[in-house]
Amino acid sequence: MMSTSDITKTKVVGKEVSEFESSYLNKVSPFFKDIFNGCIKKIFIETHENMPTSGKITYYVELNTKSANIIGIAHGGAVATLMENLGNASLFYFTNSQSCYKTIDANINYKSPVPLEKELRIEIICDKINFNTSFLEMKICNRMETLTQASFIKMKLRGVNTVFNPKF
Repeated sequence: MMSTSDITKTKVVGKEVSEFESSYLNKVSPFFKDIFNGCIKKIFIETHENMPTSGKITYYVELNTKSANIIGIAHGGAVATLMENLGNASLFYFTNSQSCYKTIDANINYKSPVPLEKELRIEIICDKINFNTSFLEMKICNRMETLTQASFIKMKLRGVNTVFNPKF
């Protein structure tokens, strides 16, 4: 697994967030457009100089009240969907392709409630990207603690390409 000390080059991408959102999250489904529109505030990309197909992408997000559950915190399904889709967007960046990825295993640990309308940090580490399979580690944090941890295994679908590619 790549450690933070292994990351030697940082590319900051904050000015193209609206273009990224319109090219990815808003096209996934009209439902997501309504819930996640405008939630991504900043993106930071860190890649390993010797391994450009792995690295870490940090998203700064603020979930709106449309992703709330009945008790007024972020709905677990909305959190999982956001993590899954940001994981796919991260794979698009690191593989530099328009290939589709299917989640074949997801392990999500909800440690604390995810608040609404507060800045959150979502860190996604693309540790291993093989020809067909990719491994992602993710966490959602506020300023104090890790709220949710997840690991995803994604499989590249052969012969299926997306009609869009997020532009970081």
